[in-house]
Amino acid sequence: MFPDFENGSKYEWIAITTAGCRTITDLAIGVAICIALKAKAGLLWSNSFVKLIGDLAIVSGVLTSLASTAYLISLITRPSNLTYTGLYYVYGKLHVNTLLAG
Repeated sequence: MFPDFENGSKYEWIAITTAGCRTITDLAIGVAICIALKAKAGLLWSNSFVKLIGDLAIVSGVLTSLASTAYLISLITRPSNLTYTGLYYVYGKLHVNTLLAG
């Protein structure tokens, strides 16, 4: 009735590809936000508010990228351990919190 994990390695590439794309996308979004803020602010980049928002974008992009990388590494190294599912849930909550903070 329930699926077994013995045949899970056949579809493991889907999860690995998704996690890799997620990591690259998170990092690209953080960099794009910083570039857009710096271009909009121009000479006002030294303004503390604009710099604070830029720093927040960098930190949120880096944090979500690190969480996604941890998920990817745990999925590749120990696919039968199911540790990656816990990291996946933490990643989701972290991603929502960084989006709400930004």
